[in-house]
Amino acid sequence: METIIFIGSAGAGKSSLTKSFSDFLEKKGYSVFKANFDPACEYIPYKPDFDIRNFYSIENIMKEEKIGPNLAIIKIYEYLSSDSRVKEIVSNIEKDYIVVDTAGQLEIFLLRDTGEKFINIFKNPVVFLLVDAGSIKEEDLVTIRLLSVVASLKLSADVLPIISKADAVENVELLENIEYFDELIEKLRTSERISDIALDMLSVLEKYRTPIRPVAVSIREEDSLERLLDLLFEVRCVCGDLT
Repeated sequence: METIIFIGSAGAGKSSLTKSFSDFLEKKGYSVFKANFDPACEYIPYKPDFDIRNFYSIENIMKEEKIGPNLAIIKIYEYLSSDSRVKEIVSNIEKDYIVVDTAGQLEIFLLRDTGEKFINIFKNPVVFLLVDAGSIKEEDLVTIRLLSVVASLKLSADVLPIISKADAVENVELLENIEYFDELIEKLRTSERISDIALDMLSVLEKYRTPIRPVAVSIREEDSLERLLDLLFEVRCVCGDLT
């Protein structure tokens, strides 16, 4: 059984990708358990097998603890790490894949210990960090890799960067060679628009050659979802080269 956890900011496309990738896996004959861990969502495009909203109410927590909605979501994630009900459900799942949709608050996963405690509910999960392709600039190709390295360090897990909504990008050329590190380095170093700070960060990435490569994904393109599955296989393979 494999667990895939999608994290990212609000609007990054986590719920849409949860549906599309789950449908894609089921089409290939795999059994999939879809889990919604976003307590603030009003609508999700898939029917969840687990829904955190059945266990926790943001409105109730806000009233009981006299806090705002953002902190209420963080509180729920704090409660999850010790919630025996949730742990029992997760431990009894008998599916090929668990696909997990999360709240649109990267703070949970990057700035607090709640993220690591949450993913530890699952056995050896792979975390996909989603970034909306519509907001990508050249310098962001450096930021995405660095952010994934930081998330891997913070969560003690494999974190793979995913550029979502790739079909909506006009400047497709910007994303074409993102998977190939040497080409990325050459492209950005010859760019007139990249800052000195970003160039310095390139040196850090080049030095460590972290086994992380972004993949551009569109929920409308099956080949794109196939690449996502290939990336999952690679990270699980001892011979997989993600550089």
